[in-house]
Amino acid sequence: MQVVNASSRSGLAGEVSETLNSLGFDVGEPESADQPTTETVIRFSPDQAAAAEVLRATVPSASEVPDPGSTNVLQLVLGQSFDDVVRAPSEPIALAAPTTEASAEPAVTCT
Repeated sequence: MQVVNASSRSGLAGEVSETLNSLGFDVGEPESADQPTTETVIRFSPDQAAAAEVLRATVPSASEVPDPGSTNVLQLVLGQSFDDVVRAPSEPIALAAPTTEASAEPAVTCT
């Protein structure tokens, strides 16, 4: 997956990449967007839909944006709306069926 900084905060993609890496995500080199954006989004191809759902639970301020014409795309774009909250995914991660268990994992705040 790739993390892109589209906010006005210098170094944000690197900070979030390190946090996601520590939580078990396979994160590539952080990138910077050419232009800042307001929204924080997860762009994903159909083959990455399950991973996007897990990432969405981990970064609750992000909305999902499917990219139906692509393959192997999972990108977190950090816009101005990013609220610094990155939560550890609950274990086990159940994607097919809803669960009634609450996660005891604390939220991680990037500063």
